[in-house]
Amino acid sequence: MNRADAHIHLFEYGFSGTREAGAELADYEQIRTRYSIEHALVIGVEGEPRFAGNNDYILALARRHDWIAPLLFLDPAEPLLPAQVADALEAGAAGFSLELGADGEAVNAFDSDVWRVLDEANALLSLNVTPAGIAGVREVIRGRRGGATLLSHLGLPGPAADPAADPAAGTSPGAAEGHSDEWVARAAAVRDLADCPSVLVKLSGLYAIDPVFPHSRAQDETLHVLSEFGAERMLWGSDFAPGLGALAAEQLFDVPDWFVRAVSATELEQVMRGTLARLLASR
Repeated sequence: MNRADAHIHLFEYGFSGTREAGAELADYEQIRTRYSIEHALVIGVEGEPRFAGNNDYILALARRHDWIAPLLFLDPAEPLLPAQVADALEAGAAGFSLELGADGEAVNAFDSDVWRVLDEANALLSLNVTPAGIAGVREVIRGRRGGATLLSHLGLPGPAADPAADPAAGTSPGAAEGHSDEWVARAAAVRDLADCPSVLVKLSGLYAIDPVFPHSRAQDETLHVLSEFGAERMLWGSDFAPGLGALAAEQLFDVPDWFVRAVSATELEQVMRGTLARLLASR
């Protein structure tokens, strides 16, 4: 099955900053061949000195590699003006990424016309935002009139409790599935956006919920999200290369059997390739 990867990072000197120039790209090129990956969203990361220049780097890569769709990092601490956003899109950006964490209100640093420019260009917006931060960015998400908003890593619900280590976790129906009441409430914030058709969720970063492959404690939330959003609004992402700090490459790019068993062949193709391919074709 061919794939499209909705979440990777590429750095000129590697995520660690210590590799030879281009070595990380070469690694991913080998992985692309092995897993038949047709396209990848390359998520820009800046905001720290060691990541400075990443936007320019991934834009340059996209000019040389047609499989790369770069999403440039938006920094609330140094907000771009609408004209600068338009220039970046004209230069080849497929959209932008925001690292908000729990501070969703950081989006208020941007001129409201920034979102209009994104909508008019049908540009993608990738969000790393926790459930606690969703309230602050909800107005921007629901106000979009063009382009898709992608919630990374299932919306970052946080680590799921290990029932063996925490037998007293909660009394809600979610707790019966091995999750605390607090965790269930956090996860619900993501599913509350399911009625917004421009919001999609990435099947990525499962190791942040359960660090042990095949991430069994992520199963319930993954399937809840799938049920609420549908396969046509879920996209698989590897989280290369940061995810290699938690998993071996084979595990990072493997798909848990429990997910494969839970979906039809058509749904699996949508999640693994079709959803992202459709988004990119619509631009």
